[in-house]
Amino acid sequence: MYVISSKCIKCDICARGCPIVPDCNGHKCRNQCGNGYVCSVGAIIENKTQYIITDKCIDCGKCASACPVGAISKA
Repeated sequence: MYVISSKCIKCDICARGCPIVPDCNGHKCRNQCGNGYVCSVGAIIENKTQYIITDKCIDCGKCASACPVGAISKA
């Protein structure tokens, strides 16, 4: 399972966006870059100070690859 550290800046890229199309909201992204949601299973949710990964995580690693600040790592 992956974890999000305190380096998280709550940019939302790991949860919904597309790393290729920065303004993508997820739905439009599927047509623009073919990636759709970075986390397709909804395992990343917003917490008070950072995002967290729930037990829905399937260990695909897309969130870690998409994170611009390196806040996500394998637990």
